Amino acid sequence: MNTVKCKDCRHYDVIRSGKTKTPKHGWCAARSIYPFKEGSGQIFPPGVQRVAAEGMHPTPEIVTGNSVVPNCPKVFAK
Repeated sequence: MNTVKCKDCRHYDVIRSGKTKTPKHGWCAARSIYPFKEGSGQIFPPGVQRVAAEGMHPTPEIVTGNSVVPNCPKVFAK
């Protein structure tokens, strides 16, 4: 059983916003399907799965940094 918080996993891709100094949410890079290409100012983690073509919809897996997903098979502690 997993006991690692999402924010302590190597697959945690924090969502940064100009409004908050301490972000609380992020993408699970291991379980998400990212857009075809980065938008302005975005940098995706290396090796993420992307949609096959531009215009297709990504499938984000948004997680809270302090949460623990007990049955996560992709967890990899930092």
